[in-house]
Amino acid sequence: MKIRTPGTIEDALSIVIGMIGADAAGRAIDRSASLIHKMSDPDHHAGVSFAQAMLLDAACQHAMGEAPMLCFYQQMMARNARRLDAQSAQPEKLASTVMGLSKAVGDVAGMVSEFTGDDSEDGTALSHNEKASLLEHHRQLLHAADQLEDVVNARKPVLAKG
Repeated sequence: MKIRTPGTIEDALSIVIGMIGADAAGRAIDRSASLIHKMSDPDHHAGVSFAQAMLLDAACQHAMGEAPMLCFYQQMMARNARRLDAQSAQPEKLASTVMGLSKAVGDVAGMVSEFTGDDSEDGTALSHNEKASLLEHHRQLLHAADQLEDVVNARKPVLAKG
């Protein structure tokens, strides 16, 4: 038997088969046991309709007190809700990221001004400590720029189908 990926419709159907058997599942939706097995195969084109899923759950509920297809749909809806929540937070992420980048630019500009003044550690030349500090802030600036690029280029989430 093929291993089914947890959280998929094929996995939920395999649970149904395990609970009530392929024959009883087939009778519940007026299909053959062999077709039920094919429907649970992720590599097969046969699928389970929503109406069939409800009938399968009714049979499982009656026999075992559980509804594996309903659990699958609840988990799928929860995944989609999380993905949509992440998408709706996009404007806040963009604003926050731009503010972080602006701060990093300001920090580097302030350090350059401070480190090249007459009263700095090595006068107008950069000392080793100043170079190290400036390079660390430059890395932070690059990281902030990368974050902005990630936010701007973020794709819309693909909703879970199974």
